Amino acid sequence: SSLLIRYKDLLDIVLAPIFLRRWMWLINILYKDYKIILIPSSPSLLKKRGFSHLNLMLQDCNLEVIDCLKKQDKIQRFAKDRQKVKFEFLFKPDNLKKIIIFDDVITSGSSMKAAIDILAPICSKIVLISITTNIKKEKNNARKSEVV
Repeated sequence: SSLLIRYKDLLDIVLAPIFLRRWMWLINILYKDYKIILIPSSPSLLKKRGFSHLNLMLQDCNLEVIDCLKKQDKIQRFAKDRQKVKFEFLFKPDNLKKIIIFDDVITSGSSMKAAIDILAPICSKIVLISITTNIKKEKNNARKSEVV
């Protein structure tokens, strides 16, 4: 998780390929007929970063990547009401039969749930791919991170 935080929050873009490098060949083969839908970051985070962190992670992907969702709310990563995350379409893509929803999950996974809610009615197959971390508090209140 420390690498993911370093990549996203400290803007260390050279880390982008490491998250999926091991699996990209398999994704390209197994899901060759799928399109990838990205979970959007808030406009303020995109502006602050100056890059789409998910797009950079997918730079070696041969699948079509579609950035068609936008957040309806201003709920941020560590907000207590993450389960209220909702998306709307920037545009409704054609021919979304088989999709992969791609995100990094640092907190609750609520963004993926919200994406499934909006995409399930128009897709016949949905696969979830995520870079996942689990952040726990230790007894001494120090943060401990482990990749799950």
